[in-house]
Amino acid sequence: MPEIKKYKKDSIVYFKGDPRKEIFLIKEGKVLCESTGFYNETIRAILGPGEFFGLKSAIAGYPKEETVNVIEDSIIILFSIKEFENLIKSNPNVGLKILKALSSDLRAIGKEEKRLLTQNIFEDPGNEMIKMGLYFFNKKDYTNALCIWERFKNFFPNHTQIPEVNEYIEKVKEAQKTGYHPVLKK
Repeated sequence: MPEIKKYKKDSIVYFKGDPRKEIFLIKEGKVLCESTGFYNETIRAILGPGEFFGLKSAIAGYPKEETVNVIEDSIIILFSIKEFENLIKSNPNVGLKILKALSSDLRAIGKEEKRLLTQNIFEDPGNEMIKMGLYFFNKKDYTNALCIWERFKNFFPNHTQIPEVNEYIEKVKEAQKTGYHPVLKK
């Protein structure tokens, strides 16, 4: 039989890392779930009546990923995994609600993963400096382009693109003398 517990405002339901295996359903009140995101930022979600928490970690069998604070006096129903399975069997709408929530979570994870993968987080910093120099060059800001490419040569003296950067520097110096904006081979 699921356990019904009353929590006072400002109490803690559980802390991140808690090994408990219960699944929680808010009958009355509100809680604040706080977890850590991909970049160590704090992610906060306020949950209210009819919402579950602690589900993923309980089902997967790993410690809780969030700390849950009670922000309004609350009545919370605690389910063991077996009790939760029985609830879903007897009330398919609950299962559907959970599937929708988990599906939404998966979409958010997929979007974040795609964003991280397309961010070129493993890009060569030397190449990034070259691109920055090209940005200024294309804006006809030759002084900054020259400064960045000279620094590139100091920071990355053995980089494979040193010959191209030397060419770019010569083109910038030519542009500064003549006022003519040359085309660079990229």
